[in-house]
Amino acid sequence: MEYARAELRFAGGIGPRPLVFAGLVEGPIRGIVVEPDSLTVTHTLVSSGRARKLGPSRQPVGEQSAPLAQGAITLTAGLSLVSDGGRLGQIPAVWCDRASGQIMDVLVARGGGFMRPAVEHIVPASAIHGVGQGRLVLSKDAPPAGAWPPYRADAQLTRAIREALAQPIAPLAARRIHVDVHDGQVHLSGALDTQAEADLAARAARGVIGVRSLVNDLIAHESLASRVEQRLSTLAEDGN
Repeated sequence: MEYARAELRFAGGIGPRPLVFAGLVEGPIRGIVVEPDSLTVTHTLVSSGRARKLGPSRQPVGEQSAPLAQGAITLTAGLSLVSDGGRLGQIPAVWCDRASGQIMDVLVARGGGFMRPAVEHIVPASAIHGVGQGRLVLSKDAPPAGAWPPYRADAQLTRAIREALAQPIAPLAARRIHVDVHDGQVHLSGALDTQAEADLAARAARGVIGVRSLVNDLIAHESLASRVEQRLSTLAEDGN
């Protein structure tokens, strides 16, 4: 499977000024340089320690954290989503199109506190009206916060799918299913006894909250046997 989105996750830190790389650098970053009109990431700010791990194929273009183009805005950890009504939450990560660098979605963390984790949601870039220093501005006609889809990390989503698969089909059959999750996109593969089991498994996985898309490559033994029998029958007829 190929994945269109690259995740850039803000990480704070102290020390030397971050190094600036042209384009996208996935994973933990110190900041991004954004062209505000198109919401396109033109450069990524990376800590010097992580920059050394990127290898010789990725070389920084500078050591400054100021915008590299006229009108561009640098966004770092602590970035907020705001509206006319005030601050709506913090943005710990953004997802960008790998080819163009354009921001596709943002992760918004709301609430939380002592012994209570924040609730994370996904907001599409189409709901963003503007960019300012330290903030993204929500459009006035954007869906309300209660309508934002929830976010689950891939590891959480994998566990939830495993639990969901164990409900409609036998536990032994569920263990034969390989579940691969990347960026909320789910790939099911493996062999089950019947097509009904394969259909039930796909339906259960698709219904888990947080699944963005699903590719079903499950194989049913009965269906495979039927195809083999049909093929042998065709070959026998051709031989006559």
